[in-house]
Amino acid sequence: KVLRLSARGASGLDAGRLVNIASNDVERYLLATIHMLYLPFGPVEAVVILAVGCAVVGPVFAVGHAIFIVLVPFQFRLGRKFAELRARVASVTDSRVALLSQAVSGARLMKMACWELEFEERIERLRKMEVEGLKEASRYKSVNESIHYASSAVVAVVIFAVSVAVGDALTSRKVYTTLSLLNILHLSLAKHLPSAVMHLNECRISSKRIQQILELPEHVPNEPTSKIAGAECPLISCSSMSYEWEDGSPALSEISLSFEKGGLCCLTGKVGSGKT
Repeated sequence: KVLRLSARGASGLDAGRLVNIASNDVERYLLATIHMLYLPFGPVEAVVILAVGCAVVGPVFAVGHAIFIVLVPFQFRLGRKFAELRARVASVTDSRVALLSQAVSGARLMKMACWELEFEERIERLRKMEVEGLKEASRYKSVNESIHYASSAVVAVVIFAVSVAVGDALTSRKVYTTLSLLNILHLSLAKHLPSAVMHLNECRISSKRIQQILELPEHVPNEPTSKIAGAECPLISCSSMSYEWEDGSPALSEISLSFEKGGLCCLTGKVGSGKT
């Protein structure tokens, strides 16, 4: 695509933006493929675990299961927010990398015009905005990870407390079965399913950025001229052309040639052979 860009299309694409898309945006597709299978399988697995838990532990297992279900929309919201921050940070990164590329390629002009401090301030300002966006995205991601690691223990405590409150005896069979089922459930509902939503939202943002590159205007090559004799008249033609220098020495002698539209011709010869 880059090799086919026209002059107008290439003016809207700098090297920094292209490197950022090729390194960061394309990687989002790889991360999404790791977790995307949990979107259809996660709910099915949750229903099966609920049925097994209610059959082995009792109806109190549905209380803990409901807590997991309540946490899922909240984690989905965190994933969408993380994707929005990712898009905002990516645009700032494009601007910073483009400015750095301009500073490196035009270092001589920058020093001649004494623009070092101006470039330094602009790059630092963009980098500060980029770091602030990354920190905010990290805070949302840390909240999501905290829910993942704490949900299993909290739900287990709630199930055991409700079970004791209703008068059920806690046996080793119920305890170990509950913990095993909750570990399986929290991996799919509290870890992989929100991660799938987050990475798919990032893929959506990355797809828009890549689509902008793919929609840039391309250079349309000229169609080759027909080689059929008589199909098109040549633009320039000469027949049996001769020319002599001022001293009478021959420069050209009986030259016949023609130049067709869209063709590429090259005149070669030593000095004084009549090329001009």
